[in-house]
Amino acid sequence: MKRLATRSHPRAIVTLLIGLLIIAGCNERRPAAHRPKKSNAKKSYQGAQAEVLISSFASTLNDLANRVDTDLVREEKILDATNSADGNEVLAVVTSNPQALGAGNNYLQVPLNNANFHDAEVKPGDIVRLYYVDPTSESAQRGLEERSYVSLKVRRLDDRNPQNALILDVDIPNPLVNPERIEIWRFSNRRAKTIRNAIENYVKLRRPPVDWAPTPDLGELELLVDTANRWLRNRQAKIDEKAALQLIDTLPQGLRQDEELADRISEAALLDDSLAPGEGRALQEAIWLRDISDWARGDAVTDLEAATALFDWTVRNVWAVTAEQAVDIHHPWQALLYGRGTVEDRAWVFVELCRQQQLAAVVLAVSSGDESPAEFWLPAVLIEGELYLYDTRLGLPVVNSETQEVLTLARVQADSDLLPSLYAEYDLSRVEAQIVASPFQLTGRSHLLENALEDEQIVLLSSDLADLQSELQKQHSIQAVKLWPLPFQSIVDEHSIKISKRRLAAKAFDPFRQEPMLWKARALHFQGKKPPLRSDRKSQLAEPREGHRDAIRLYQNERVRPSGEALSKLPPQVRSVAEQAKALASLWLGQLSYDEGRYETAQFWFESIDPDKVDDVILVAAASYNLARTYEQLGEIDKAVQVLQNCCEGSPQHQGNLLRAQRLRQLGTSE
Repeated sequence: MKRLATRSHPRAIVTLLIGLLIIAGCNERRPAAHRPKKSNAKKSYQGAQAEVLISSFASTLNDLANRVDTDLVREEKILDATNSADGNEVLAVVTSNPQALGAGNNYLQVPLNNANFHDAEVKPGDIVRLYYVDPTSESAQRGLEERSYVSLKVRRLDDRNPQNALILDVDIPNPLVNPERIEIWRFSNRRAKTIRNAIENYVKLRRPPVDWAPTPDLGELELLVDTANRWLRNRQAKIDEKAALQLIDTLPQGLRQDEELADRISEAALLDDSLAPGEGRALQEAIWLRDISDWARGDAVTDLEAATALFDWTVRNVWAVTAEQAVDIHHPWQALLYGRGTVEDRAWVFVELCRQQQLAAVVLAVSSGDESPAEFWLPAVLIEGELYLYDTRLGLPVVNSETQEVLTLARVQADSDLLPSLYAEYDLSRVEAQIVASPFQLTGRSHLLENALEDEQIVLLSSDLADLQSELQKQHSIQAVKLWPLPFQSIVDEHSIKISKRRLAAKAFDPFRQEPMLWKARALHFQGKKPPLRSDRKSQLAEPREGHRDAIRLYQNERVRPSGEALSKLPPQVRSVAEQAKALASLWLGQLSYDEGRYETAQFWFESIDPDKVDDVILVAAASYNLARTYEQLGEIDKAVQVLQNCCEGSPQHQGNLLRAQRLRQLGTSE
């Protein structure tokens, strides 16, 4: 609210203040913050502008989790001085209705006749903000005039004077005879309608084909992209585009020549100084992966320990599903958000988590016959010249059954008996190392933005192809080094996805559409604990950002987890989505509790997901697996084995669960 130079009448208002506060409550205006002093440093205008832009970019990028708009219904101003009859402030009095003897003080009238209520289309249910000066406030006692307001609902316009008089829905304790400023506001669901329209455009028309989801942080993301593009303008990155193009040539020819993809992987596209559609979400994805990797590695000291911890987090938090159950998953951020993906999606997430911890990871592809092309096998992490193996299909590291140490590719090539029998069909003499990189990670703009970030704001946005390719080519166990096709195929799939699958994608997004607070909780879950923003650190009151604490609070908010009684009052379709959101929140509360070492709490949340009441078989399977892992941590091995043996038959990880149960029985203790 702006501070205005209108007349005030403290004596009249003080008689009303207590009653008004009881009726409607008040919203106090905070004094405006002081503007920072201008720097005296001598900088060129362009240099200073660039510094401001990259600083703004870095600040927004690193705080996206807290810049989520969770309100679907918001207040919009209907009437004030800008659209009054004469362009002046609207000043009103409140008395009893002269046409209704004995009525209370609910008749609002504008003596100067400039309200324009009827023409402004003021309606029943609209809100009158009645501004006043509180003479008892600290500011007033210091001689400062700060205005507060009370909100009063409109019952109807006055039939005799609809332009300048209306009836309030409540009576105020005493008449207000000295005119005070008013505004008319209305609760609007325009944002909810905009979101629905955006989803309908995607489902029916596939517009836009990428980054279609109207997420609650979309406005901030668009601002982030605009800021990045303004900073990137006319900058040229020094990248080895030839090395990138040579690796791009290793992709299948049919894929490279796809019309939608070709424009994204040309030399001009790699050197373009503007972010392409969907690359704003790639920036957010990198932040999620960086933050998760920072806390999910736990107390790991060695690179191998860190890789194993990140793999374990991936397996527990991205449930393995079939390709038919993951038609809406095209990028790691989607697998993270929904907590599910194919075994290839899992590998992609794992490799990207490793990247953020500066661990070189690749995908290995093998052939099952002399003429057959190499197919996805599993991801591997390159540590001290050895490729350590992790199986996203089994949900287990590839280990020596006796020592439980993670095996390397060279080791299993030398002794295939170390491998489980299900790998027998693979020809391990023909292993390809496939570098994981998206088109964005190959561009000069990703390098430029990455190199401009400093200290804790650093996030890896690009792929260092040359060094990784060089290291892989030294591996005698590797027959060829190529690019992994999946990140490129995903772009093609996004542009060609059929309407039936788009409907499934929209349905998966429904919990976040209907309750944006769930999105914010998820983003804070990924963020974890972070230091205060750099811009806030000069303040002695600056506190760390407690992402996990705040996520738990939001996951348990009544909007996300409504009571059974509240659910029963909702329309069937709305109730179904609300029940889905509630179940997801329970799953994620359990996973977060597990990661914080609060295993009894994790058990409570996983057990709260009743298979007889939750229709989502994927969610139920993920909860069951996580419950088994929780039993392990609690030392209840028999329970863990029983759950692993009986759940998740439709998941690609089912064999891995049986193998894990077998190992638990053999070991007698948790791994």
